Amino acid sequence: AGLEERTDAAGRALGRCPRERRRGHGALGAAITADGGLKNRLGGLSIQQLEVFYTMRIDKLTTKFQEALADAQSLALGNDHAYIDPLHLLAAMLRQEDGPRALLQRAGVPLPALQAAAENAVKRLPQVQGQEQVQVGPDLAKLLQATEKEAIKRGDQFIASELFLLALADGKGEASRLAQEHGLSRKSLESAIGAVRGGQKMDN
Repeated sequence: AGLEERTDAAGRALGRCPRERRRGHGALGAAITADGGLKNRLGGLSIQQLEVFYTMRIDKLTTKFQEALADAQSLALGNDHAYIDPLHLLAAMLRQEDGPRALLQRAGVPLPALQAAAENAVKRLPQVQGQEQVQVGPDLAKLLQATEKEAIKRGDQFIASELFLLALADGKGEASRLAQEHGLSRKSLESAIGAVRGGQKMDN
């Protein structure tokens, strides 16, 4: 049970058992090319790109989290940004109709105002003309690591988008500041997660 459904597509795309460990993971700071390199796609993001985002098993990310990361990459490329920033991922999650929006509403966050602020903040990020690749920025790398720690602490086998939002609630960057200014707090979000999950872990 959980807020999002996971997928075994990663294992099937690789022709392996979905629970088999991947090897040769890329580093968080590695470059992400525009075409993705591999033709096997997962939620719009290539297996290679997912490894760049996470030095961990691909099938540990829920489907919606994978899709949000893919959309964040597209936002960065489409706006000629050199790095994928937490703002890109926040904006991408807020665009998902069946993503974490309901949780944020339950936590008392005014979605239209936060979404507008996030979209505007993305547009203000520095541009690099002729950009053909993007890198995971240091702020996003730290938040992704914090997200994984949240999953470990909760005993979740799979990592869902709401755990990134928890990490964001404790962060100190621009995306965290915007979210906090619009009412996002660890206490309110944990309460919303607890109400929806009913004490169950993200284990399937």
